[in-house]
Amino acid sequence: MMKRFLAIVALFISTLSVSAQVLIGGETQTIDYGNPKTYMIGGVVISGTKYLDENVLISISGLTVGDSLEIPSEKTSEAIKNLWKQGLFSDIQIYVTRVQGQTIFLELRLTERPRLSTFKFNNVSKSDADKIREKIKLERDKVVTENVKAATKTAVVDYYIEKGSQ
Repeated sequence: MMKRFLAIVALFISTLSVSAQVLIGGETQTIDYGNPKTYMIGGVVISGTKYLDENVLISISGLTVGDSLEIPSEKTSEAIKNLWKQGLFSDIQIYVTRVQGQTIFLELRLTERPRLSTFKFNNVSKSDADKIREKIKLERDKVVTENVKAATKTAVVDYYIEKGSQ
């Protein structure tokens, strides 16, 4: 009995139309995800970055002015994946800023990961601090990722393990 109920609910849900409303220049436009529409990309802008070249980021995204773009499509997902692979961002969003006929204008809102400005060692001798600095190889303005933090921690722990065994 429960399986039949779930099957009926699943059948009902699968027949529903999925759509979203997008705010474009003060106007709300409905995008029907059940009926994709093809546009020509009229422009792509980047916002939220401080250190990175916008033209390079647009190139990495794969969204090129003049290309056709179906909304929704895998192409926008791929753009996000391409940028995400760089390891430079903590958030990536694509917004439609304007639609003029069959031309669409996009904004890539990116949140850069923090960058290392300075670091110091507490309760460590100067000679130990110098040796650890050599091992961890941190540089100013390096993007701080989870991998960088883990590698730094491992290098410090390894240093003290080596020092203890000598």
